[in-house]
Amino acid sequence: MEVIDHYTPGQKVVLVGHSLGSCPVTWLTRSLPHRLAVVLLLDPVTLFLSHPAVAVNFVYKSAITKVTEAVIYLGASTEPYIAHYLKRHFWWYRNELWVEDIASDIEVVVMLSMADEIVDSPLVADGIKKQRTMIEGGMTNVKVVELAGHHAKCVYTASTWGLLETELRAAEKRAAGKLA
Repeated sequence: MEVIDHYTPGQKVVLVGHSLGSCPVTWLTRSLPHRLAVVLLLDPVTLFLSHPAVAVNFVYKSAITKVTEAVIYLGASTEPYIAHYLKRHFWWYRNELWVEDIASDIEVVVMLSMADEIVDSPLVADGIKKQRTMIEGGMTNVKVVELAGHHAKCVYTASTWGLLETELRAAEKRAAGKLA
């Protein structure tokens, strides 16, 4: 919080979080909603975190059947610092994010890799759509972008970088319209 106040005093900011990086974004949506213009979540683990898929797929997966699952397991799940954090310092209840709890003046873009090995992306996309219909006004500040591919495709493929930039610029423009 101090960093945001120091480098952007009095300005609204854009937050971007990928995978485990969606946790700090979740904390800031709760503690600094008045400072946020846009929240961009890429393959976020914080949405529907109480669903067992994330824990099973990332922390406790026992059968690895795909190369991408092996990369995630060896490169992230068993990495000593991440493993220590998840098993000793990860408070599940503090990291869960419900999009309806995000202030309606904050533009939210959720980009989901639909074949994600960690996040149950179809469940998340469907859950957000259901939340939209249940809430009066329809959560017009939340947009879901579904991508073909595996976890992190939105950050390692050139074509999705272009889409990511397009979505971010559109959200910034909508947010600027609300500020005017």
